[in-house]
Amino acid sequence: MKEIVENEGGGDHQATDNDEIILTKLQSLHLHRLPNLKSFSTASNNIKFPSLEEMEVIECPEMEYFCKGNLTTERLKRVKVDYCRSYWENNLNATIQNMFMETVSHPNLKSLLMGDLHDIKTLWHNQFPTHSFTKLESLYIESCKGLINVCPFNILRGLQCLKFVSIYFYDSLEEVFNLERITNGIEIHNLEELDVRYCDSVKEVIQVKEAVDVEDHDKIIFAKLRKLSLNGLLNLKSFCSTRYAFKFPSSEELSVEECPKMEYYCKGVLSTPMLQGVKRDNS
Repeated sequence: MKEIVENEGGGDHQATDNDEIILTKLQSLHLHRLPNLKSFSTASNNIKFPSLEEMEVIECPEMEYFCKGNLTTERLKRVKVDYCRSYWENNLNATIQNMFMETVSHPNLKSLLMGDLHDIKTLWHNQFPTHSFTKLESLYIESCKGLINVCPFNILRGLQCLKFVSIYFYDSLEEVFNLERITNGIEIHNLEELDVRYCDSVKEVIQVKEAVDVEDHDKIIFAKLRKLSLNGLLNLKSFCSTRYAFKFPSSEELSVEECPKMEYYCKGVLSTPMLQGVKRDNS
């Protein structure tokens, strides 16, 4: 079984605002041991559960989302994910998507592509078990419309083998990495290439959530980053707007194209000893 309610119109069927499924009196929904279940429904119908109060999703490792249409579950506040633990993340679709992220965690995974997860706001939270991605080398993220940021900076540090990050087509992405207050510097050891394209809401790549007094020794080092590409970021103003010192000892290629509002790179001291030039529009 891959879905509970089948999309009879096929993959190309476009639901209208009037295409609704209403399960008026359904109070409890239990999905147990469905190894091939992908979703409740792949159709774009709006689904309403006005009475749903209890839901269990247990041992459904392939379930990526609940449904593609608008979803209403006013009374539901948690999803039971095993026999002693519950989970909740803003709404039911976001909850299922975050549960799927935990499911795909695997110590031998080397490449991860995430796409079309429209209710998820962040891929990793501060408490996410990064030890499950100890061999992850490449991360590709495409068209996740609800994504606000990729991950906190401390999670990036924990992905010790991550070499390549590619981020494409996000209207809602506000920053790539968010950073809390640091002391005595941070070093990202293995990231070699970062490619960010066509994310209209991004204003800076690294955003500090709270205003802080930055000391001279507060520096961020990207030890192995060789290539940075920023393309089609219409509202990008800087790489980072705070006064942290940045060091890129291995940086050889920097591309900044279609970023008309970019005013500066960073406000702190910047070190790029290997960089010979910046590729701009039509250059």
